[in-house]
Order: sequence, then structure tokens, then C-alpha cells
Amino acid sequence: MYENCKELGIRKAKTDVVCANCDDNVPIIEPEIGFLDLIDDSLIDPYHQNILHDLTCKIKTEKRIDNILKKFSGVSFHNYNWKLKYGVVNSGQATAATNSSLKSGYAVTTIDKGRATDLSMARTLIHESIHGYLVYYFRNDNTSASKSYSDLVEGYLKLQTTLRPDEAWNQANHDEMVRSWIGEIASSLQSYGEMKGCEMKDEFYKSLAWGGLTSTNAFDALETARKDQINRIIISELKGGYDGEVAKGEKTCD
Repeated sequence: MYENCKELGIRKAKTDVVCANCDDNVPIIEPEIGFLDLIDDSLIDPYHQNILHDLTCKIKTEKRIDNILKKFSGVSFHNYNWKLKYGVVNSGQATAATNSSLKSGYAVTTIDKGRATDLSMARTLIHESIHGYLVYYFRNDNTSASKSYSDLVEGYLKLQTTLRPDEAWNQANHDEMVRSWIGEIASSLQSYGEMKGCEMKDEFYKSLAWGGLTSTNAFDALETARKDQINRIIISELKGGYDGEVAKGEKTCD
């Protein structure tokens, strides 16, 4: 865990990947509520730590993880503890999973390192930060959380009739992400990508934001051609290229 953005900002990535538009002199502004102080990233590689750092300190202020979470809840994050680690994710094509229960006071996310690009990893970190936030909010203040996310609670109760509780929780989270956050995820990804010199159309980032959300009814309702486009972009960034689709991000591991 790092004291603040400035301390985290002096770390060097473990690879020599450099982007055209990166500027080491860009001022690093510590988040208002010390969001990084609430994240234990000591078990993940420096390269992935730096992606998290960019998402919480260097992209446009309103696009940072803490701000897109706070936008929909208005709650303080003084009780939000999130831990990241590597491990095997036994959930289909999922690249990460956040436990639905707290572990030693933390919402814990397990990440499968794989061969994902930095854009795919950024998407994973944003996505899982929302899972972590929802786990922590509901476990610590269920009454307020249930009022803030009544649709999530209603969906969770319905899903429990056909799914295990942990599966129902995960699916209800994903449905809520589509309702409340998918546009914010895309916008945050675009801010990150452009900072790294990846000047793609809005549609690219909107497609990538669907990563982890393709099991929702909202995704199923899209036209087939659009779903195919989204899946190709997600898989390409996840695997560093796919079926002629060239990945736009940089690979984060060899």
C-alpha cells in the first residue's frame, strides 16, 4: 500500500513500454480523499500498480475511479478497503473476480495476469473496483446501500431463485454496472487511453467497457453485429490480438 499519489508516482514500470504522448512532467494530483491509501496493491506487479495509479491520479479528475464511484453514491470512501492479488479465476473467460464477502476487512479481487494489454487491464481494474465498492458498501452499511441501489437488491433477490447466492450477487452487480456505470467506464478508459497516446474513436472505448458485462440481458438485447464487434475488441485487448483484430493497447506481460 502506498501513502499517496506522489509516492506511487515515482515507481518505474517493470517493462520499458513507452507511449508517444506520455509526459513524466504531468503534475500528479493526490485524490481529495486519499483513495489510493485505501487500496492494498502490494501483491501485484509494478506495471499493473502503475495502471492503477494512472486511473486514480493522472487521468482527468472527473474520470478517475474514486470520482466515478462517488458520483453515483455520494458516500465517503473512508471505509473502503480493497486488496488486489494474482491467482486463478475459475469463471469462464473472466480475467478477475472479487469475493462477495470481506476478507480481513478487505474486498479482495483476484486477477488472472494472462496476456492482456494495458487497456484491458485498465478496464479490469475499473470493473473490479466497482465490485469491491459494492461489496464493501453493502457489508458495512446495508441499509444505506440498499436505498442507494434498490434495483440491484431487487435483481439480486430475483436471481437467487435460480442461482447460487454468490452467482446472483455477481450478476446483480453486472446489471447495476450497465445501468449506472458503463458510460463512466468507457469515459474513464478513453481518458486513460488518450493519455497513453491511443487515439481511438469513442465507439472503441464504449465497446471495451462491456468487458465482463456480456452475460447481461442488456448485452443480449444488442444487435448481433454490434455484439460481434464488442466481443472482437474485448478479446483482442485481452489476448493481445484476435482473428485479425490488432490490439490497440500495449501488452503488460511477456
